[in-house]
Parts: sequence; structure tokens; C-alpha cells
Amino acid sequence: MKDMTPSQKKQMMKQAEKEIKEKFEADLKKLTRSQGEILIKLVDRETGNDSYTLVKELRGSFSAFLYQSLGKIFGYNLKTKFNPKENKEDEMIEKIIYGIETNKI
Repeated sequence: MKDMTPSQKKQMMKQAEKEIKEKFEADLKKLTRSQGEILIKLVDRETGNDSYTLVKELRGSFSAFLYQSLGKIFGYNLKTKFNPKENKEDEMIEKIIYGIETNKI
């Protein structure tokens, strides 16, 4: 991506977004509220950035603000961090992930 022009990067991002949308949109729409909250935490766990920051970097400040505002209406916070040391639910999620990764689950 280093040698790409800004318009080439933009086109590549649009294509990637389209492919991701086609592949995952139907499944994401079926998530329960708690599953959505867990997904937001897992995004932070895997990337080291909360969902708000990722949207801001990829889509801009206005989109991040818009998605955060919409999320708040439905009870989500895109700035949620994954912290198994301070949050019991996150600790349980971490244990489940560990069990899956070590083939114990």
C-alpha cells in the first residue's frame, strides 16, 4: 500500500469494504445485543484498538461520531475496551478463548 496513490487506496478500501459487507452483513444483523457487545470487545482484543478508533481511522471522524451516536441509541459503546483483569465478563471471555485455542472446548 506504500506505493499506492490516495485514489488507489480509496478504491482498494471500498472494494475490501464491499467484500466484507457481502460476506458478513447477514450474520452481523442476526447478532443479539450481548453478542454485539462481545464482538465490540473482541475487536479491541484482537486489534488493540476500540471499534470507534478503527472507524475513525478508516472512515473519518464524522462517520465514527455517527456510528457511536447510533450505537448509543441501541445501547452499544464503540469505545468499549477489552480488559479481563478488571472486568469479570471479559475474564470469562478470555477463558473461553483460551479453551478454544488449546482445544479444550
